[in-house]
Amino acid sequence: MDVSGMNDRSQFGIGYQSGAQTTFMRVNSLSGVLKIAARDSSTFVQKSDKTWWAAGSNAWGLLGLTGHTQVFREIPEIRGAPHVYTNYSVTFAQMPDGVWLTSGSIFDTTVFRPMVY
Repeated sequence: MDVSGMNDRSQFGIGYQSGAQTTFMRVNSLSGVLKIAARDSSTFVQKSDKTWWAAGSNAWGLLGLTGHTQVFREIPEIRGAPHVYTNYSVTFAQMPDGVWLTSGSIFDTTVFRPMVY
């Protein structure tokens, strides 16, 4: 995967970097990327084996992790999810059986759990 832009929250999964990356650079830790879901300070990628990986700011628990991460880490709870959507404070993952999982501030959680409405 090649990236460009701001990496001030480690959202490229290559560690912290101040200032803008003005040319594209390769993220060697990832291969077989099928899908990307990103916002200003965090990134989710789905690899060809259907695993989802995340990097960057975990403000409000939206990565489904404890703490921020400067490198891509697998999020096993959403493995196989065909759709992941993320915004400023919450992430939604639709699982193959149609169940929606969520993590983040709206639902006061730092792990993916079934969405109750």
